[in-house]
Amino acid sequence: ENAGLPAIDLLFARWADLSVYHCLGGVPPHIRGLPIIMTVYDLMPEVFHERALARGDKSPLSPSTARFADRADRIITISAATRDDLVRFYRVDPRKIDVIHLGVDHSLFKPARDTPALLDCRQRYDLPDKYLLFVGPFERRRNAEAGLEALAALRREGLASGCGAVLVGLKNEYGRKLEALARSLGLAKDTVFTGFVPREDLPLLYGQALAFVHPEHYDGFSLQLLEAMACG
Repeated sequence: ENAGLPAIDLLFARWADLSVYHCLGGVPPHIRGLPIIMTVYDLMPEVFHERALARGDKSPLSPSTARFADRADRIITISAATRDDLVRFYRVDPRKIDVIHLGVDHSLFKPARDTPALLDCRQRYDLPDKYLLFVGPFERRRNAEAGLEALAALRREGLASGCGAVLVGLKNEYGRKLEALARSLGLAKDTVFTGFVPREDLPLLYGQALAFVHPEHYDGFSLQLLEAMACG
């Protein structure tokens, strides 16, 4: 624990002939003579705390493990935005940071051509003829309510007649609030909450959507955007 390593990793560090340690999450270790690479995905606690302070909220900060970035010899971030946040919040030397973007499996996420599979997906999830798609998880930072409110506003203006919404994600308290919002906006009849969706069904949902909606407040990197683009 003093080294900042999970127990199993500490055993390997003691007994294996390691040349480098890649920390994919948690606190990077202190091991004399061992180069450390650290991957940082986002600085969500720091970013949201900064925004809370701007609103006058004095709640305390629970910082991310990125505060230990000075222990690493090299740092990988999954986006330029996360790199810039590291430099801004913790004054990390940008010369020790490498941006390596995430990617998607193009053997799975591609335009769907299988008509029977598309029809089967439409029937299983009872999809509207036309729909906007949101892919969770259901978290407040994902801001799915903005998508529902935008769709309701478009329908009031006669610009999205017959268009519904499909929201993918495991049901939780936030998901139940979204259901209540859909009812209050008059969208309940045309809104589908799918619950959990197997990975192989996602390309079928992306491919049949009128548009993919992703109004997030913050993310280090969003795989859903890449998946949607890959599916056309």
